[in-house]
Amino acid sequence: MRNINCDYNSVLFKGCLYYEDRTPVKNAIVLLEIVLSDKEKASIKKNSNLYCAYSITNDLGEFYFQISDKDHYYKIKIFENHNIKCLDNETIFVDM
Repeated sequence: MRNINCDYNSVLFKGCLYYEDRTPVKNAIVLLEIVLSDKEKASIKKNSNLYCAYSITNDLGEFYFQISDKDHYYKIKIFENHNIKCLDNETIFVDM
């Protein structure tokens, strides 16, 4: 079998949210944020973040992002939706 090197234009970023008892977190809001360099931070307003996408978890707690800019680092932020039923101190885990 021949090895072929491919250059992909985008990357699919997949994750899963679940509680400590392994039940999925449904309808959570997940934001994708670009981590900017110091030079890039200086060119935008103070304390502003650059969010490039958002997703809502499905019934299995899964979320997906398609990233085409491979020159930056990314981080995710998770917010509870009003539809999520959880306790204040309950732990949410992320698999990626």
